[in-house]
Amino acid sequence: MLKDIISSTRLDQDVCASILGINPRLFNEWLIGQKPIPTFMLPELSTVFGVSEMALTSRRTTPGDVPAVWYKLRDENLTDSDREYVLLIRKFGFYLTQLSAVTRTENPLWKALFEQIKDKIDKQSSPSHQGKAAARLFASMHHLSHGGRGLGTPFRDNVRLTGLLIIETPVPRSRVEGCSFYVGTSGSEVPCLFANTYSSDWFRRNMVLAHELGHAIFDLDSQTVSLDFRGEEDYRQLQERRAQSFAQELFAPPEMLRHIQNTTGFKWSALTPSDLAVLVSHAEVSASVILSSALDAELISEEEFAKYKEYSISEELRQLTPHALTTREFLQQLGNEKSVWPASHRTTNLSPRRLRLPVSYVKKVISAAKDEEISLGKAAEMLMMDRQTVIERFSADLGSIA
Repeated sequence: MLKDIISSTRLDQDVCASILGINPRLFNEWLIGQKPIPTFMLPELSTVFGVSEMALTSRRTTPGDVPAVWYKLRDENLTDSDREYVLLIRKFGFYLTQLSAVTRTENPLWKALFEQIKDKIDKQSSPSHQGKAAARLFASMHHLSHGGRGLGTPFRDNVRLTGLLIIETPVPRSRVEGCSFYVGTSGSEVPCLFANTYSSDWFRRNMVLAHELGHAIFDLDSQTVSLDFRGEEDYRQLQERRAQSFAQELFAPPEMLRHIQNTTGFKWSALTPSDLAVLVSHAEVSASVILSSALDAELISEEEFAKYKEYSISEELRQLTPHALTTREFLQQLGNEKSVWPASHRTTNLSPRRLRLPVSYVKKVISAAKDEEISLGKAAEMLMMDRQTVIERFSADLGSIA
């Protein structure tokens, strides 16, 4: 079965072995059936390739049974680099679930949440109405009151509190802007939301993550993986319209836009770049999303929408919110840049494709190693770095075990 997956996609066999940290010769022996796949490797391979552990050990050659995730990844929009990065991100997701188990922070609340939302949605209504209704239910269940402020920070916190995983990391030279997929072993899968931070900003990523959450609620059980590409704003497909409506209603509902208007006193018919920057800083989502919501609510006309979309607000926005700053600028403003590991320390080095790991994840792995919840070797594996590199980069944090 593993051979079928590799041969039916455009994945390079040796690159797969490198990303998985497996000797290419040994990996080939697994593929051609000369050696059985070790039992301890089955959970990771199952997660990364999206196939059951039982299927991985089957000798049956059935190309038609290749998992749906890899049919999706044969999309013509994807490059070889994209596919390899998706493989690496899924591996990272597997380690996230392992870390949750080790630190006893697993949380299955998302299952009940998803079911409650889907049970209350009118399945006969349009995709846009389904998405908006789901967003209102999600906000209500999490006591996310908009008022005149956005949900950027509380959104992430609340998503994590339900047990879902979030990965935000730069993936250069990739058109994949976001995706959602299940990770974990059979029977204990967890949805994982990914947003590509490369050439992106906080406001755009909020929408990407909310869009992927919409897919996770409605589509993952049938599609296995959802992929969204940079530069594509075509929401004609049912699933895409629903996910986009979910995200837009969550971050820029008309009532919040009216609240900001009443608070600041601007006029929709005479919106200035400064007014739009204020809207973005309050809503914590991109200007295009705010304008789309305003257009849907008939707060602006088609002509005004086209005019306001051309506004440049970057300089005004930088004066209003630190989220418009680069990471380095933000840390310098706080005066504690040295308190966070540099990006080079958080970059994996065991495969040709590299990921920059989130600070919070690295801290948890290092802490688990220091507290002897995991071995130093396991910590290196979870960080996707060789053992010596981990010691060199984090010796001060590891203490006596380094």
